Amino acid sequence: MEQNTRYAARPLTLGRNGRTPKTLRNRLASAPMERNYGTTDGRITEQYIDYLVTRAKAGLGMVTTEATYVRADGKGRTHQLGLHTDAMIPGLRKLTDALHAEGALAAVELNHGGRTAQAAVSGSRTWRRRQYRARWQAAKFRASSPATSAKGSSKPTPRLPVARYRPASTSSTSTAPTAT
Repeated sequence: MEQNTRYAARPLTLGRNGRTPKTLRNRLASAPMERNYGTTDGRITEQYIDYLVTRAKAGLGMVTTEATYVRADGKGRTHQLGLHTDAMIPGLRKLTDALHAEGALAAVELNHGGRTAQAAVSGSRTWRRRQYRARWQAAKFRASSPATSAKGSSKPTPRLPVARYRPASTSSTSTAPTAT
């Protein structure tokens, strides 16, 4: 156990491929936890900065924000942090400076609500499965057209049949053919 503790306490240098290396004071990092301490327009609050700085003071080498939406239509919660406009940068810069002052590095979990984003929360129209499927089907048809078939063949690429869900019959009588 002591050997594992000593390993976790060792510094860790991150960065390669020409990037400026950053060194964590130890190998302990916080997981992104949703607190919903942001404002309704996605700005960071003093309450959330204090919450994360407390973790840096406790000795973590890297502190990670909660899921932070990157597009307005991807907002999933009413008080979720946002990074969808440049107006959000000063607040996150203030957080970063506070974490660095305590010796920790800052990380942001980038997020888009995707199909689970709600129009009532984001104020934007959300995409539904049917819309994705229609676009996928159109792309699949174009990809298998004769013009794009392998080796100039005029035959379209064969496709497997798509299974369709059919609800069970609600009647009590059997619709199966009977032998006569």
